[in-house]
Amino acid sequence: METNWDFCTKNKLKIMDAKKQKEQLPFIEGVFTPTEATDMLTGIIQATQNFCALQKCIEWERNHSVDLSFYNNIIAELQLKGVEIKEQINKPNLHKEKIKIELVLNVQTD
Repeated sequence: METNWDFCTKNKLKIMDAKKQKEQLPFIEGVFTPTEATDMLTGIIQATQNFCALQKCIEWERNHSVDLSFYNNIIAELQLKGVEIKEQINKPNLHKEKIKIELVLNVQTD
């Protein structure tokens, strides 16, 4: 089976106004097997969890009495998203199908 993917190749889109800029940056676009899609998306989620865990440690090192619930909530949310993605991709009717994925990063500056 052939896999096609396209990482970060499209141009930036949209400028809202002079004060706020919003850009849509295509991140991942392609057709994947369920296994490839699960591996890729799980990897992105795990990297984000690791980043949040590192930021949490940095905050705690700065101030041992800081409230870390913000980071704990993000990490828990990411874990749930990972489970949801795996369940969605691994539905019985999708095992032999290809999955089209389009991930776009929405970036806004104030």
